[in-house]
Amino acid sequence: MSDTLGTAVAGLSVSQARINTISRNIANASTDGYSRKTQGAIVGPTGVPFAAPVLRQVNEALAKSIREAAGELNKLDVRVQLLSQIETQFGRPEDNSSLPGVIKRLETAFRDLQTSPEKSTLYSTLVGVADQVAHTFRQLYERTEDVKEDMNNRIARAISDVNEILRQIYDLNRSISAGGNGLDTTDLEDQRDQALGRLAELMDFTTFRQANGEIAIYSKQGIALVDTIVHPISETSIGTRPAMAPSPPVVMIKSGALGGLLAVRDNDIPDLQAQLDDMARALTLAFSDPPPNGVGIELFNDGGGTSYSPMTATGYARRIAVNETIRATPTLIRNSAMPGDTTTIDLAVALFSRTDIAFTANGLPATGSIVQVATEFIAAQSSSRADAEAGLGYQKALKESFETKHSALTGVNLDQEMAELIVFQQAYAANARVIQTAKSMLEELMMVR
Repeated sequence: MSDTLGTAVAGLSVSQARINTISRNIANASTDGYSRKTQGAIVGPTGVPFAAPVLRQVNEALAKSIREAAGELNKLDVRVQLLSQIETQFGRPEDNSSLPGVIKRLETAFRDLQTSPEKSTLYSTLVGVADQVAHTFRQLYERTEDVKEDMNNRIARAISDVNEILRQIYDLNRSISAGGNGLDTTDLEDQRDQALGRLAELMDFTTFRQANGEIAIYSKQGIALVDTIVHPISETSIGTRPAMAPSPPVVMIKSGALGGLLAVRDNDIPDLQAQLDDMARALTLAFSDPPPNGVGIELFNDGGGTSYSPMTATGYARRIAVNETIRATPTLIRNSAMPGDTTTIDLAVALFSRTDIAFTANGLPATGSIVQVATEFIAAQSSSRADAEAGLGYQKALKESFETKHSALTGVNLDQEMAELIVFQQAYAANARVIQTAKSMLEELMMVR
């Protein structure tokens, strides 16, 4: 009798525990980040059952795939934002105010002079158009600087977010390991998974599960971010390339919003600026170099008063200006005292048809015409944005696919939970009846005595 009663009481306790777990699942069915909990029963050495620890229904490999997809998605999203911004600011090749547009207008001004070299007003008009060409170079360069400043501000905010999440994970680790003596920590583990997901949206990392339930976080190069303590990142400790010895190791970030921001600031913007510098250089030297390689007039130079020098090539597009001497005396453009002499003007007109102008910046052709290279440079921004958007669309679909699979494995199915709830309610009722029956039998036995 006592064995039967003991087993029934244990069964009652197990049923109650499993009912509580199922009720918990039902109550949190729509809670973000909640994973379905299960709880079995263990039969002890005496044959008496007792409730097993609560377990989470989580596929770690799938969760990792979601985090990686989220990181790539956010990186591409940052790139699309940048390229859309650049595309809008740089304009379209066919716009009169675009870089190729103002260069074409400079060609037209030279052709007008070729036709009427005696008209002094045409020289002033040409200088005005050349001013617009130099201004466009400077403006485009300044816009890349504006984007770079925006990236720096966003990087600072992302670093702050990363460090806050690292601290949250560290705190959750401590709570989870402290509850390792049989307490249910599955909700804390759900919270930690959510924090890992937010971290993956910002940067790439690897994790290692410790025996005490804690998770250690390292960069892809093995630099600790969270272990026995939190290792915060800073702007000087992160990058997209490894540091040269003897500098301290760099946390290389290749994914997530922070990875995208760093790539934009450290790769995309410098490439755009180098291309602008190179086109400004090529245009300047095409005019200033002596024939047959150039026109033989210094129409453009550094700041208006200094001849171009390879020693100061970096940032030249930000400083290119019309030669102050020519600005003061526009007729110097013809490089001749004779008003009808068009020799230099003819060379300038021919310059715009040449396809052998040399370019050296990465992303530009080795040779080409001034107008065509400028046109391709502007058009490339739209093409790059379209390619990035296509990649973004694919990554969104991939992430959604992983999330759908993950939800099917870890999410709460209300129909399934309700069916199981009925089963364990019936088991609870059955055990309760056994206890009631045993109680009645004992009472009758006591009355017989």
